[in-house]
Amino acid sequence: MNYIMLSDNQVVSRHVCSWVVFLSGIVMLCGNAVSQGLAPCPPARCLTVTYRHLPPPNPAQQPASQPTPSPTAPPAPQLSPLPVPRFSPQSGSVLYGTDISLSVDKTTAVRTLEYSSDNGQTWTTGTSFPLLQQGTYLARTREGDRTSETSAATLTYYFGRMFVLGNSITVMSPVPVWGWQNNNGMAASSPDKDFAHILERNLKAANPQVQMKLLSGGGFEREFWSFDYDKSLSEHLDGYAPDLIIVRIGENMSDDEVAKPEREFKARYRQLLDKLTQYSGHAKVICTTSFWDQSRASAMIREVAAERGYPVADLHTVLYNRPDRDSFRAVTEYADPGVGAHPNDRGMAEIARLILEKVW
Repeated sequence: MNYIMLSDNQVVSRHVCSWVVFLSGIVMLCGNAVSQGLAPCPPARCLTVTYRHLPPPNPAQQPASQPTPSPTAPPAPQLSPLPVPRFSPQSGSVLYGTDISLSVDKTTAVRTLEYSSDNGQTWTTGTSFPLLQQGTYLARTREGDRTSETSAATLTYYFGRMFVLGNSITVMSPVPVWGWQNNNGMAASSPDKDFAHILERNLKAANPQVQMKLLSGGGFEREFWSFDYDKSLSEHLDGYAPDLIIVRIGENMSDDEVAKPEREFKARYRQLLDKLTQYSGHAKVICTTSFWDQSRASAMIREVAAERGYPVADLHTVLYNRPDRDSFRAVTEYADPGVGAHPNDRGMAEIARLILEKVW
């Protein structure tokens, strides 16, 4: 048997350690052996260590490694539903242009509110909007990519004040020499038969307190290039604030004058529309084309109205461009051709119908 003796304070040198590692058998380490060399060790003072040299492991015999499990993601935090906004008013009929408000519970943190007037195809951000279109509106709350459930409100409007800028078809005082004795739209058989009073009755069905004001626009028709808007309009519209404006002119315009570039008819007509609306907050504006054969003026009226987004009651297309147009005129009721060229009761009813299609 071989022995290795180490002193209490001596470190085995590197070559001795290497030699010990490759031995096979028993090594006895002594706590107080001599400091150099090999010598027998008293059994009572030695520690016997049995060791064995093992061959290197065979990779083929190693157990297959187990896949490391993927870490489990923590559960996503549960988000509380977003609050559903409320409309005020929630439903019913209100004055045209009334602000409709959206709100959520005051204890809820402020979020983005959205509304839609086309069944959710497009959404507009805001907490209120003026009612300018009848129908069902949707509202929802948005927070980033999250949206709440929608709420809905079905709303209609009525009008408080109607203003009609017209000509003799709108109102005409008696002219006995022409055979015209009435004081209403020429050539209706009575006031309740002209288009303006038909409109008024229709509006009163929604609001019995509706007011109507009529004004001749003949001055603009005949000399639109020099028309004094403020002088002609302010005394009639200051303080009136109409929410429905009907621009019922065109018959007294000369197509030759309208066609002259220096007359700038389209620019002057734009200015007329702007002046009429400046007296109101929110007003629905409806333009009309000519009941007679003013094709150039009618075409330009359509163009300007389209620029402004205003609807057009197209009298020229519907009532003039047809073979039976005389059936809408009073040609057989009055000897004077000027009076007879005006709409009879049937023509007045059609004018009112075409305008009302754009009102509601």
